[in-house]
Amino acid sequence: MHFRSFQSRILFFFLGLFILVQAVTFIAVNKANIRNATIQIKGELKVTGNVFEQLIADHTDKLVQGADLLSKDYAFKQAYGEGDRKTLLSAMKSLELRIKAPIILLIDAEEYTVIADINKPEAEDDPEFEFADLIETAEDDPKYQATSLANIDGKLNRLIIVPLMAPCPVAWFCIGFVIDDTLAGRLQSLTLTDVSFLQTEEGKWKALATTLPSERQDCLSQVPQAKPTAGEILNLTSGDENYVALVLEISAAPKVNVVLQRSLNDALAPYRELQATLKFLAAAGLLVCIIGSVIIARGVAKPVKTLVAGTDRVAEGDYEHQVNIEQKDEIGQLAAAFNHMTQGLADRDRVRGLLGKVVSPAIAEELLSKKEVQLGGEERKVTILFSDIRSFTSLSEARTPHEILEFLNMYLTKMSALIEKNGGVIDKYIGDAIMALWGAPVSHDEYIQLAVKTTLEMVQEMNTINEYLTGIGWPEVGIGIGLNTEVVVAGNMGSPNRLNYTVIGDGVNLASRIEGVTKQYGVMVLISEYTNQEISDSYLSREIDAIQVVGKSQPVKIYEPICEKEEATESLQQVARLYETGLEHYRSRNWDEAIYNFTQVLGIQDDKPSKIFIERCEKLSEEPPESGWTGIWEFTKK
Repeated sequence: MHFRSFQSRILFFFLGLFILVQAVTFIAVNKANIRNATIQIKGELKVTGNVFEQLIADHTDKLVQGADLLSKDYAFKQAYGEGDRKTLLSAMKSLELRIKAPIILLIDAEEYTVIADINKPEAEDDPEFEFADLIETAEDDPKYQATSLANIDGKLNRLIIVPLMAPCPVAWFCIGFVIDDTLAGRLQSLTLTDVSFLQTEEGKWKALATTLPSERQDCLSQVPQAKPTAGEILNLTSGDENYVALVLEISAAPKVNVVLQRSLNDALAPYRELQATLKFLAAAGLLVCIIGSVIIARGVAKPVKTLVAGTDRVAEGDYEHQVNIEQKDEIGQLAAAFNHMTQGLADRDRVRGLLGKVVSPAIAEELLSKKEVQLGGEERKVTILFSDIRSFTSLSEARTPHEILEFLNMYLTKMSALIEKNGGVIDKYIGDAIMALWGAPVSHDEYIQLAVKTTLEMVQEMNTINEYLTGIGWPEVGIGIGLNTEVVVAGNMGSPNRLNYTVIGDGVNLASRIEGVTKQYGVMVLISEYTNQEISDSYLSREIDAIQVVGKSQPVKIYEPICEKEEATESLQQVARLYETGLEHYRSRNWDEAIYNFTQVLGIQDDKPSKIFIERCEKLSEEPPESGWTGIWEFTKK
């Protein structure tokens, strides 16, 4: 059959398909319903069988684990060795409350006599354990364990035998639980299946426990006496009620089976209602299908043509092409998805070159949001941070590699989180050292202030880490942080196959050198004068010294950031003033005045930089420097 338009083809297809489906449905629905219900029940019963076996196994394992835990208890072993029956019973009673086992006995390993029984705590004699063959089975088992079903006081019980080791078995625990209606009810609530425990008696089945109502229990007599085949499904009948059942053998001697049943009538009830509903829906659906097919055919044809044209443009490599379909239905969603796809294709090449080369996903997203990012190297004003753990080598020598690795992971995780929280980028980890950047590859407002804020937060975090280390018996460790702000070259460096975004330049080396001298001055954080110029309005800091580091011909002033100015106490401000006044006297060769100011600082707080300058002043007062002396301290080692 040939159609002149796509719209007619859609209309014919939907109506023909609807009628065909309804005809086939009504012919096959009754047979399919019964078959599907039966298959569903069979499948569920097999799963339920597995669940049942696992529940019994789990319960058994719980009892074994409880007994095993008690058998390893030193106090219990000592009580056994001393023959302290009262203590043994008390411990066994506690075990009963924990694992909910109504039967717990302790049996002598040589005589097979009952030493203690929680159900007969007052018994004076040691009666013989009547299931000695179960202990013999456990003795031959590699795990020294055995399980069995046994009648005790007219009730069927599941018994588990586990040893009391010292280190060989010196006694045996017998733990058990009763198979009754309560157990069957619990299993029914967990599996949503009727559960019946049957034991053969004079060639007939006797129901030990069942969840079936009394008027339906006659169907249990239809269960064959022969050993059930694995996975075999039975059909049982009680009056007008049909059951699908799975029979599992849980004990051969005594012969005990469990029957798991589900009602076929109950399973078919929803299908009966479905048949009536389908008849009504068929008539209403035919009318709706006719109307809907006409509307859909008209609505689909035009936008489909537009989408086809757009697909042709994308196939030609025009990833920027967008289709304009204003419909709000699924066709409109398809058009929106098409436009989103083309945008994704356009971004893919740019994403491919950036993702995997930027450490932080947040930084990658920020890079993608910009129209153009210069790669391959560009001059950027950045703030570089270097940090290092003090005395890490000596700490490592006294600890195992695993302990050091755990500590490093914890330390680096906490410090990296602070850096990334404040907009920094981790450049690299160098053992226990961290190199981080602010201002590249992207720049933020007040990124220098954020870098300084990060250093102070790292010091606070180090105090928290030291509290943890002290709590686990480790020595406290220090941290050194150096910060410098300069114009450096930032970009992707390495080889075409392996790139790394980093920064190079004299300013990077200076940041590393400043971090190194923190140890000399006994402070945790030092920043260069270039960084201090940018944060002096918002942070209280003090100039520590003017130094010349290894590899630099020009001196640089170094500062210690103390806190944000709004948080500065009078004491902190006084320390900064006195120290800087002493520094001015020092550079003016007023040694006594300088010593006086540094001594005042020490009266407020313990301060290693002040001690250093007092020592310098005392030495210089005895051996005055030459006339060209500038007060710059030159370091000859890194």
